Amino acid sequence: MPVPAILRRRCQSLLATGENIRYLIPADGMLFGNFLIAITQRRIAVIAMQPLHPDQPENVFASFPRITRLGPIDTSQHRPAIRLGEWLFEIAFEYLPVVAAVDAESADHLPEDPFPEL
Repeated sequence: MPVPAILRRRCQSLLATGENIRYLIPADGMLFGNFLIAITQRRIAVIAMQPLHPDQPENVFASFPRITRLGPIDTSQHRPAIRLGEWLFEIAFEYLPVVAAVDAESADHLPEDPFPEL
């Protein structure tokens, strides 16, 4: 299920000016709360949600360079999981294509420019 527009706007307000959310993935930090993983053109921001208000983003919990890969997906859990830094985040099955799209767009995996002289 897509993230509601109101929640997307609330997450956007935590980011730097000019930084736009390209993808937003709900994630469960397993033992340490609920999060949204915001992928922008500049970085991957892990946004912590308020414990008693899951529709209210609290702060940017962690940031990673945009070239960070979200995969490979850990399927040994009861739900798929991705690792960012030292943290493991469970995600819904419906967001697996989003993870693939994010990884496909990372700088390390873009194809070479066929016409660099243009």
